[in-house]
Amino acid sequence: MAVKSRPNIKTGSAKIISPKKSPLKTKQKKMPKKRPASARKGKLSNSSKNLANADGSDQEEKQRPKKQEEPRLAMDIIPAGIFWSDSEGNILYANRKFQELFGYTAEDIPTIAAWHSLAYPDSAYREEMTPSLLDLLSGKNNATEYIDVSITCKDGSIRHACQSCARTSDRILATYFDITERKNSERLIRQSEERYRNIIEQMEDGCFETDLTGNFTFVNNAECRLLGYKKEELIGKNNLFYADEKSAKEIHRFFVDICKTGKAVKSHELHFAKKDGNRVIHNVSISLLRDTQGKPAGFRGIARDITERKQMEEALRHSEEKYRSTIETIQDGYFEIDLTGKYTFLNDIICQHLKYSREELIGTDNRAYQTPEEAKKTYLAFRQVYETGISNKALEMQIIRKDGTTGVSEVSISLIRDSSGVPIGFRGISRDITQRKNMEEFLRQSEERYRSIIENMTDGYFEVDLYGKFTYLNDAQCQNLGYARKELIGMSYKQYADEKINKELARLFYKIYKTEIPVKSYDLSFIRKDGTRAYNEISVTVLKNAKGEIIGFRGIARDITERKQMEESLRQSEERYRTVIEQIEDGYFETDLRGNFTFVNEAESRNLGYTGEELIGMNRHQYTDEKNVKALFRLFNNVYKTGIPVKTHEVELIKKDGAIAYNEISVNLIRNKNGEAIGFRGISRDITERKRQQEKIHYLATHDSLTGLPNRMMLNQLLSHAINAAKRHNR
Repeated sequence: MAVKSRPNIKTGSAKIISPKKSPLKTKQKKMPKKRPASARKGKLSNSSKNLANADGSDQEEKQRPKKQEEPRLAMDIIPAGIFWSDSEGNILYANRKFQELFGYTAEDIPTIAAWHSLAYPDSAYREEMTPSLLDLLSGKNNATEYIDVSITCKDGSIRHACQSCARTSDRILATYFDITERKNSERLIRQSEERYRNIIEQMEDGCFETDLTGNFTFVNNAECRLLGYKKEELIGKNNLFYADEKSAKEIHRFFVDICKTGKAVKSHELHFAKKDGNRVIHNVSISLLRDTQGKPAGFRGIARDITERKQMEEALRHSEEKYRSTIETIQDGYFEIDLTGKYTFLNDIICQHLKYSREELIGTDNRAYQTPEEAKKTYLAFRQVYETGISNKALEMQIIRKDGTTGVSEVSISLIRDSSGVPIGFRGISRDITQRKNMEEFLRQSEERYRSIIENMTDGYFEVDLYGKFTYLNDAQCQNLGYARKELIGMSYKQYADEKINKELARLFYKIYKTEIPVKSYDLSFIRKDGTRAYNEISVTVLKNAKGEIIGFRGIARDITERKQMEESLRQSEERYRTVIEQIEDGYFETDLRGNFTFVNEAESRNLGYTGEELIGMNRHQYTDEKNVKALFRLFNNVYKTGIPVKTHEVELIKKDGAIAYNEISVNLIRNKNGEAIGFRGISRDITERKRQQEKIHYLATHDSLTGLPNRMMLNQLLSHAINAAKRHNR
């Protein structure tokens, strides 16, 4: 889109090409009007001198024709900061865009000496740029490459720009494109991605990703610790590298089922061997990993070491930053189009971006390299600039190059007006941002992946500062505490814990701060917003910044309120029944299926004359004779087979001291939670004294009290037995 009177700065060259003579070398014509008085006296004002130098004339000031002002007017219209300086680096002229970007006025320009000092806010720029500038000023080089620099504005603030310089025989042209918003956006994206990446990298639970064949493509530090290998040893390896044959088959079956059904395996125990040979058990959850098109691309999982039943915790070590990238300095394209959208002028960079030659692009519009939908968006953007007169500083255009590849260009657009101010076309700067957009998408996906893991965890995740105030937490932690996220941010643990717990937490955080040793499992009691008491099991470790300084704490919290309540109920129930059993006068006993005592109370110990410790494990053979052993076996066996309890049974026992005792016992089965018989329990009552009394009464009833001989009652009983026996046997 050539405009004949406009200069074209080619890459790597400071030569200014124009269909006519360069305005810097145009011979000055005498003006018909009188010169200013100061000029007639041989004196020039500072501004007049600068204008004279900027126009390439060191003659005595003359008023020039209006035509000579056109290059400067064109510079004011270009949407990039541009200025001219003399060969010593003194600024002679700066366009309006330069003044707007850096806050200088036209009056300030002559006061700025050594213009390159504006761009010296950091040593990195000085080391990289100073040699090039010195060569440029000395005439060794004609141009500098594009480079991202930081500029000190008039008000002292810093703006970021993309700078290039070119030199003619006695002038230097510098161009600046404002990239402050892009730099800030890149910084925010990197910080966000780094935050979530650090969370995953420091988790105590192992996090891993594999391809569809089961080979590791990503493992975090915790996964390496769980398996005992380095990252370099695991990447590219599959489960056969660390799992036995059985576990390897199970994992393969999981992968196949997940790939077929799309359903995740939420929890499964697998056996592994660490690098040092130790056997470990991991609780693993595995889900399908899909690409941007929704197609299966691999698997993602979380692994927890449950060998010693230790809870998950977040590890806090800062690893070196990965996936850090910066946008390489690129050259920008310049174009002009008419009101119908057809190119009238463009430089070589535009051709490089689109892969078309200049001849192919001149006279064509954006429909040649955009889809109909994208072309419509571009048309609307240009139309808005035309109707409002307001420049569009950053229009993203999706393009299709001549070779079929796609790309993204960031375009700034402004109107071209004729001398009467009537719009006659558009001009703009085009920058290829394809690489940057791809990087942003990669960072976005990476951030989304790590954010998704944190936000979808069932356990609470939290970060607090050194004063114990929440700085970040996930939804699960909000549910644990019963508050909304906005209520918890900035809240200290002192606001939801009583005085005793406050002191415990203060000591806990202080110990972690001093030793930097994580606390892996700590039971915490607190009060929810609704006033109910709840319990969390937390793991806590230090949180550090990029310099390695401790700035707070992070941790994992698991709600164990229900478990605590159940434990307390069981404790109370056990205590109640234990009290009853220990205080009753009758003996209580429990045995296994072989008849060995597993539990007895004190009364049972008294019944048998042994201590409780002596009775545990003792069998019936050790406290009764053979006849009673068989009777007891039949009794217990019948209860086992029928499941019908025996309410009363007399048994003769031999106490530890050899004395004979009689017990009246009841027996019932003990079953497990599946209803399977696992033993017997019963109540025993010592009836020795009662038996003796019964025998004494029977003796007195059948014997003479004086002689001790059997009396008539016994004679009648014996005679009755003999008659009955004779009848039965016909004798």
